[in-house]
Amino acid sequence: MMLRYTWHLEQEADEIEEAIRVVLKAGYRTPDIDGGGVRYIATTSEIGQLVCEAIAEIADMRHAYHAV
Repeated sequence: MMLRYTWHLEQEADEIEEAIRVVLKAGYRTPDIDGGGVRYIATTSEIGQLVCEAIAEIADMRHAYHAV
């Protein structure tokens, strides 16, 4: 929200939200949001690392288009 509403960085905010969706869609959850039947329970630090990795992949894809 800070990126979107304070600094008006729409693309960056979208990329972070997409990275979070990717991690959740892959089945990762912390114990506090596990609704049962989740494939992978992870710590907050592990979820943070997964989100960072997903952001890097999204950024790589975005920059790859500029190189063509």
